[in-house]
Amino acid sequence: MLIFSPVTPGQLSAILGFVPIVAPWIYAEYLEHKKNSLLAVSAHFRKR
Repeated sequence: MLIFSPVTPGQLSAILGFVPIVAPWIYAEYLEHKKNSLLAVSAHFRKR
């Protein structure tokens, strides 16, 4: 059985401290993946 309780100040503080670090990191990884995949595609077409 699950017991739900309101969010404590400590939980809220942890979430508010965690999200601003993780969100830009995930976005930076996405941008790097996108850049690398575009470079691979352009290199593929340059070989022809």
